[in-house]
Amino acid sequence: MSPLYRVVATLGGLAGKGKTVVTSVHQPSSRVYQIFDELLVLSEGRCMYLGKGREAMGYFESIGFSPSFPMNPTDFLLDLANVLKGEMER
Repeated sequence: MSPLYRVVATLGGLAGKGKTVVTSVHQPSSRVYQIFDELLVLSEGRCMYLGKGREAMGYFESIGFSPSFPMNPTDFLLDLANVLKGEMER
């Protein structure tokens, strides 16, 4: 178990006891991603997604964005944020 996984799991335990926990993690592993209750994805300060972590990929697939091959969800979300950033700059 990675140190990051242990930290996120510990924070999740605190959240489960009613404590408010806000954290920022850049490109967590798939294993760490799976334990996020809520997820906020930003691109250029704009909200791309706010909701349950386990539902993010389904949401993006429902609006026409899905990975062309199996990949870590966080890698896909980062790639998508960068693509959409490029679209906004045009």
